Amino acid sequence: MPIQYYGALTGNISALMDSAAADKKDPHGKPHYMVEVNVNGALYRAAVNVLSDQNPPNLQFLCVDNYTHAILASIKGFTPGLFTLKSKAGTGALDYVQEDLFDFDDMTIVDGGTLDSTLNDRFGRAQTENATVYFLGSCYMDTSADEYFGFKPANGIHNIHMNQGSTGSFAKENGPYQDGGVFIHYPSDDSWTAMFFKFQSQQVSS
Repeated sequence: MPIQYYGALTGNISALMDSAAADKKDPHGKPHYMVEVNVNGALYRAAVNVLSDQNPPNLQFLCVDNYTHAILASIKGFTPGLFTLKSKAGTGALDYVQEDLFDFDDMTIVDGGTLDSTLNDRFGRAQTENATVYFLGSCYMDTSADEYFGFKPANGIHNIHMNQGSTGSFAKENGPYQDGGVFIHYPSDDSWTAMFFKFQSQQVSS
């Protein structure tokens, strides 16, 4: 079945934790870059994969500055906060295969350190400029305190990557119009950055 609670988190960045620092907080966790997102005083966490559980471990990644695409018309209309989306065209839901969001040939294989560096740069600018950041993936809610940033309740978003084309034990989560990604709107020059993430083990077909 598709991933549960596909949706988005929209807000401003209030804290960053790269995968090395996150690993120190939870040595048994999976390699993720952690982002604390502030939405009118309410805090959430976005967990961005930097490595895969399946071999080969390094991700395919694409960062596009000055991004333009028709999908932005839907995304910039998202309200601040954490919410679910219908997995269909016209809602702002992402589909790497059907929506022509980018060219797969432009993706490069990056190790965790290289990905951390790019995320530090783009998210750092977003935090400095108080840019609006849009994360798409799978929403989660937890009444306990967040294990990385300490706020409570521990609500947020993960699966911020392609969510179709998986094989093996992850194939059950495949589905159209439920891919994850990150969009940043910088107010200083009214520009957008888009970031897309894919596991090498995921197969692409149209």
